[in-house]
Amino acid sequence: NEWEREASLRLRRGDVTVAEVYEAHGRLHSGTLSQMERASVAAWWERRQAGSKGLLMSPTNDATERLNQRCQQTRISAGEINPDSRHLTVGIHEVHAGDEIATRQNDRRLTTDRGEMVRNRAVWTVDHIHPDGSLTATGKHGTVRLPAAYVEEHVELAYARTVMGAQGRNVQGGASFYEKPTDVRNLYVAMTRGTAMNEAFMVVTGEQTAVDVFAQSIATDWIDLPAHARRAELRDEKPHRPGLLDGTALREMHEQRYDIASAIECAENTLQRLPGERQQAERAKATAEKTITEKTAAYSAAEDVLANYDRPLHRRKHATDIADAQLDIRRLPAAVKTANGELSVAVSTLERLRRQEAQARASLRRRPDLETKINAIDEQLNHDLRIRTRIIRLEPPDAIVSTIGDRPAPGPAAGQWDAAAGRLAQHQATFDITDGLGRLPRALERNAYTLSRGAVEQTLDLLGAETPAKREVPSIGLSL
Repeated sequence: NEWEREASLRLRRGDVTVAEVYEAHGRLHSGTLSQMERASVAAWWERRQAGSKGLLMSPTNDATERLNQRCQQTRISAGEINPDSRHLTVGIHEVHAGDEIATRQNDRRLTTDRGEMVRNRAVWTVDHIHPDGSLTATGKHGTVRLPAAYVEEHVELAYARTVMGAQGRNVQGGASFYEKPTDVRNLYVAMTRGTAMNEAFMVVTGEQTAVDVFAQSIATDWIDLPAHARRAELRDEKPHRPGLLDGTALREMHEQRYDIASAIECAENTLQRLPGERQQAERAKATAEKTITEKTAAYSAAEDVLANYDRPLHRRKHATDIADAQLDIRRLPAAVKTANGELSVAVSTLERLRRQEAQARASLRRRPDLETKINAIDEQLNHDLRIRTRIIRLEPPDAIVSTIGDRPAPGPAAGQWDAAAGRLAQHQATFDITDGLGRLPRALERNAYTLSRGAVEQTLDLLGAETPAKREVPSIGLSL
């Protein structure tokens, strides 16, 4: 629809007046919690029965679970699912043959009959439930048997999805349920999934209307607040803005990201250095084995000399040979013992290198999952960064201005200032810094704090050397 194309762009920009456009086209519905749950499921069911591809969404996990239960019950009532058949309890739901489920964990060990791995958010139809708690399901890329442990931990009903889980999906009709006002991110994603129809079902109270809740949700992201409230948020004080992460959450994310990235880097470095260390250990092993063989043979030869010549009739004639043999008998055992020790060290080293290689390869096999986690963390951190940057651009707090100076006049320099200010504000909130960049790192120190501070310093480099932050004196202490 031409009108919806323009309306979605206004929605993305945060234009609250676009709520009236959606209302005028009959896309907004309001009522009690129970009414809106039933109405949103009915819209989903109507599209399903008509054979069109639809999507039912909600911003919260709790609401999504309730919608899934209603959808499943709708299919049971229609005779599409037999509730008396064998079932599995998964979370709060009972899963039957015929149910649609989603897998929520990538697992390369689980593959379909077409050789495709089981992926996060993939949708399947349950074919059979086995007595051991496993199930067989068919999806877009074939049929797979999911073990009981995987089912228990990583399977859920897939009739309704969270809005964030629906990102990237394209369907003919989208229906989204909101039990309370949300934020513009959840609203925009949900209202742009359908190519032909997008509807919002809003729970209202008192004299509220669907337009009221819709408009409030559009404004909830970087809604204008009184200056004192904005300053409190930027200083990581309460109250806190929806969509803006608090200091504890930010620090956990930075540290988790650092740990994951470090694990990947450590595994890569291990595999790079292992060939040289293994070659060195193998040479040491070969040298020790050769020494043991040679010295043992020499000892046996010395024993033979003494046995043959160290007798009264031969001692004078073979005095030199006897002396050399006696010397070998005295010194060779120590040489063999030393070589045995070196051999033991080499063998232990090779075993240690083998274990390290196995651990590194195991870590890198998990790399897709680890990188997915990093991307998820980056998405949240970047969203927080965008909000902080927009807030600071409107009213720069003292903690920022005292560190990087006043915001320049509109232009390229102002854009660089915004980027530095947002990054600095997130760094301060993450590590509970009231002013400046925080303590100077010690030499050789490397952790989540130093990486965050380094990212701030990179943005400051673009502002020029005259910023107050550039006048800090580097630390010369050593970390332990």
